Amino acid sequence: MRDYGPDRRTEVIKVKSFFYGVAVEGIIGIVSLVMKDSGFFMKASGVVGFGSLFISGIVSGFMSENIYRRTAVENAGERRARLDRSGSIFIFSIPGIISFLASVYLRG
Repeated sequence: MRDYGPDRRTEVIKVKSFFYGVAVEGIIGIVSLVMKDSGFFMKASGVVGFGSLFISGIVSGFMSENIYRRTAVENAGERRARLDRSGSIFIFSIPGIISFLASVYLRG
């Protein structure tokens, strides 16, 4: 019987996803500084963070009209791959959400 726990490759991909999210937030911060517009930082961070969170929900199937229809035809490997992709997108969204919430807190 195969162990379906996380493997080393999946963990590396998720760490990379987090650092890609940090890099995107860094680029947004640099663009915001060049434009001298703090509102751009808040809006762009919100779009990246919550947009990625929304896409993660769609990929994982939480926002599907019928979750049972899809899971009835996929095997364990396909389900694991789908949830790994969704997890990577979710982890990518974390820096954007944190940046957005921090900018809202510091502004108000």
